[in-house]
Amino acid sequence: MSTEPDTQSGIDSQTEDDSTDTSIADLERRLAELEDGSGDNSDDYIEDKQPEWVFDKFAERWTADGKAQSGLQSYQSAWSQFREWMEQKGYRYLTDLTPSFPARHDDWIVAHDEYDKTKLSRSMHLSRIKTVVRHAESRGWIDPDIIPGDDRWDEIKPELGDGDKIRSDPLRPERGERITNWVRANHFGERSHILWLLLFRYGFRVSAIRALDRDDLRLSEPDDWPEERDFRPHLRLKDRPELGDDDDKGLPLKNKREELAGRLVPLQREHVDAFRHYVQNGSEHGAETRKEHDEPDEYGLYGLLTGEHNARLSGDTIRGESGRLTSPATYANKCQCDGCQQFRSEQGRDPYPSRIHKHCNESRTPHQVRHGAITSLLDDADHGTVASIVGTSPDTLRDVYDRADEYRRMNRIADDWSQ
Repeated sequence: MSTEPDTQSGIDSQTEDDSTDTSIADLERRLAELEDGSGDNSDDYIEDKQPEWVFDKFAERWTADGKAQSGLQSYQSAWSQFREWMEQKGYRYLTDLTPSFPARHDDWIVAHDEYDKTKLSRSMHLSRIKTVVRHAESRGWIDPDIIPGDDRWDEIKPELGDGDKIRSDPLRPERGERITNWVRANHFGERSHILWLLLFRYGFRVSAIRALDRDDLRLSEPDDWPEERDFRPHLRLKDRPELGDDDDKGLPLKNKREELAGRLVPLQREHVDAFRHYVQNGSEHGAETRKEHDEPDEYGLYGLLTGEHNARLSGDTIRGESGRLTSPATYANKCQCDGCQQFRSEQGRDPYPSRIHKHCNESRTPHQVRHGAITSLLDDADHGTVASIVGTSPDTLRDVYDRADEYRRMNRIADDWSQ
């Protein structure tokens, strides 16, 4: 059991070299820690904290540091699974854990039928658990002696090869080009065309697509454009989480770096006419048209991409459209994947277009399309240029997104080298 610290004797025991200001500052810090429960009561005392409470504090720190709320969700999911494991093992507090807890938890994940057991998912899962645990250690809520060092964590994580690093099958650039040609020929300047360009030609995340307003599309030079700068048709991206209240995320972008959270993205010349057609033409009815909704959203703004009943496309709608457009049932009229064939055999018909992504094994999510988009973009531009377009760092492009094989990499340098 811990005892209340003798703060006065702590002051008296200060050496003569210590300044009074330093002693008072240290005392105030210690008293503040005791008051809010964030500090330990002695050098060897660790507070008993339940995992739910620990994650709430981790989430508060995450928000205070200005990190995207979307990034917190993966940590919350991982910690929920960790809590479930703790409950099954009878661990009420983090102080109940033993030094073997990471390996034992990983064994439990592998044996659990409901959880993803790929090597990549397990590795990322353990990394997230480690991050929260390290946060708890820094606050005195878990004994440092029971936390393995970095080398031990690395031993527990499954070893990943290059193939394992693909989160799931990314969209192959060649298939992306085929879809691009199909949607341009069949739905030029319609919402599906614009959405596909944003996904595949610009590699935008769902959050970036949702955040775009009508006014963020600039096709002609505005009055306030600097005279010394050449005007180019472009999109403006803005990070606006402040639009929401306590229960609303606003319109945030995932990457908070200043040069990426607010940036101008030039349109490729071949796309300008499609965007112009989109904003100037089309009826007000139907899922494939320019605008289905012409009212402001809850923030008083007009989204660039709207739904039939929504002033701004939802993330679920964007994901569903991504799945629909990438299914061969859409761009090739028929899909022979196991999922589509099973649905046809059971229902006697093809899945509805809006639900195709729920059944088609060949459909791809926006994140999978982003992998293919970045791989394709790197065929024609350098890493710095592509990073500025898609909103991430050049290192992340190399380490995470680029799926080029050795032949594609050779072709990227062949023209310059052969001259």
